[in-house]
Amino acid sequence: MYETMQTALYWKGMEAHVQQFVRNCLACTKSKHPTVKYGKLPTKTVIIRPWFEVVIDSIGPYGKNKFRAMTMIDTSTRLVEIQPVDDASSDDAAFVFDRFWLCRYPRPMRVIYDQGTEFKKEFFELLDSYGIHAVPTTTRNPQANGVIERLHRVIGDKLRTQTISTKEEWAAFLHDATFALRATYNTMLKSSPAQATFGRDMLFDVEHTTNWDEQYQRKVAQVAKNNERENAKRRSWTYAPKDKVLLRNDAGPQAKMAPLFSGPYEVIAVRTNGTLVLDKGRYMETIHIRRVIPFKSNVGKTVSRSDNL
Repeated sequence: MYETMQTALYWKGMEAHVQQFVRNCLACTKSKHPTVKYGKLPTKTVIIRPWFEVVIDSIGPYGKNKFRAMTMIDTSTRLVEIQPVDDASSDDAAFVFDRFWLCRYPRPMRVIYDQGTEFKKEFFELLDSYGIHAVPTTTRNPQANGVIERLHRVIGDKLRTQTISTKEEWAAFLHDATFALRATYNTMLKSSPAQATFGRDMLFDVEHTTNWDEQYQRKVAQVAKNNERENAKRRSWTYAPKDKVLLRNDAGPQAKMAPLFSGPYEVIAVRTNGTLVLDKGRYMETIHIRRVIPFKSNVGKTVSRSDNL
């Protein structure tokens, strides 16, 4: 805009005034694709401890029959359970997790799950009754559930090669997928999940010993590498309480010409795990910094690339 205007107009401080006007244009900011991602992501804490942590999620509905399933995975051994469900209810989620995980394997200390409606009242009551720490992820942030999202991609790839029309075929498909995932070599484990869990191969009478210290070092190195790669594309930015941010409109289908962002919303608190607590009027919501951009030039401050959030 400044370049266009200065061909015909000029006043003292014109460039700064134009830049400030453009930055403060709410309609412009909410409608344009941002070219910069703000805020460095903190390094994730690595935990390698079999049976300590389980991630649970749901997949589906698939096809005209709307087949669904619950997926559960131990984040250290990568042992997986997949069970068909009739609907995405909290009662179903609680039943499946109790029957097909808690009744079969050691009780985990914590369970990670997303903000789906199936992980609400009855499911939370189940975790509480077992003394399991509930760890919900932030909305629209699949990176927080990376281990199970990769599992879902594998299931989806295999599903596209199948023709499934009955519940029996769906259940058989899930059993076959479970076996394949357990028996397949994992590059992080340097073994199959079954070998890491049971100490022997799924097909042959061959013993296996997993070096968990080595796996921990591999995981730490991988997390650091991934974090460095993603942060290389992000601008250092420190959010603070009372800052204003815009929230990306990525929750569900959006009209083609709808604004890309909503807000602005006031930041109430800043967490060390890369999340912000936003004041959304009638309620507070925890949002990952991947989904927000700072609003106006006087919000936040630019810091050196070596600083962390």
